[in-house]
Amino acid sequence: MSSERSKIENARLRNDFYKLSFRRIIWVLMASFLVNIGLVSYIFVLRTHTSVPYYITAVTSNGQFVRLHPTLMS
Repeated sequence: MSSERSKIENARLRNDFYKLSFRRIIWVLMASFLVNIGLVSYIFVLRTHTSVPYYITAVTSNGQFVRLHPTLMS
């Protein structure tokens, strides 16, 4: 009789262990999902709300643009 009871108790303990582990895994997956949504949202905002690049060009005293030629460094 006691061996049957111990088998049942072992099965119940194993069942509780897997149930608890499953719940932990679900919580980790939900947290990971929320972090991924946050990161995707952040990347989306960075892509859509970037400022226009501002280039400074050289001008003469009368307001004409000066063409700048790149120099080759040797």
